[in-house]
Formats: sequence, C-alpha cells, structure tokens
Amino acid sequence: MLSAYRCNAGLLAATEFPGPAEELSTLVWIDLLNPKAEEDRAVEEAIGISIPSQDEMQEIELSARLYNENGAEFLTMTALANLDSDEAVKTPITFILKGSVLVTVRWLEPARPLTAYRIVRCLRKSGPQPTGAGPPEFVGAGA
Repeated sequence: MLSAYRCNAGLLAATEFPGPAEELSTLVWIDLLNPKAEEDRAVEEAIGISIPSQDEMQEIELSARLYNENGAEFLTMTALANLDSDEAVKTPITFILKGSVLVTVRWLEPARPLTAYRIVRCLRKSGPQPTGAGPPEFVGAGA
C-alpha cells in the first residue's frame, strides 16, 4: 500500500501520491507498506532512488544498515511485529531520506505503528503554527 503525506498547518495530512509529471515538493513522507511492484517503481521514478527489496532488507549486514546512494540516506532496522499473538516476528523497516522527503518501506505493521515523528522541515514549509497546535516541531499521523 502506498500512502503519501504532506504538511498542512504544521500537521501531517494524507494526500494523493502525485503522478510522474506532478510536483513532489509538498510531500514530506511516503509510506510503503507491503508495496506492490508498481508502487515501488512509481516512488523510485518520482524520487530517483532504488528501493531495496524485502530480501535485500532482511539480508543486509549489521555493518551496512546505514548507507548513502544517489544522494539519499538509507537506514534499515529490525522491528517486532505481531506481539499480541504467539507468532511474534522480526521484520525489517527501511527509512530513506532524499532531500526533504522521508520514504519508509515496511512489510508488516510493527508492534507500535509509525504514529508520530518529528519533521522540522515540514514547519519551514508551512510557516507559523496555529494557536494551540502544540510543540511546533511535532507532527502526528495515524490513530
């Protein structure tokens, strides 16, 4: 599943992923959860990166989990999923930062979903915060 988010008044807002000819400058986060091949290709073409496959993410050596490729920073980590069952598993998650866009690649929903994270860049794009919006650098998503 391909989800895209932009910054709106200091908050993370779901949006449509732009087509190949559309502007990406308003996007701050692209989340790929169990992505289909065409979703991978769309993000790769739009951002100019190569998204690692699930096998590549699982097989990466600990010493190689942080690297730079084509102007993007990649970090792969292992998270836990299915903790509320007897079938808990380890699952890789890759974070890719290219310019001001964060791309996450996941194959399972981790134990604590990616419900919030800090995006200072989002604030620079959105300008002043509305009164009572909370700490200016905090951007929340999800349930």
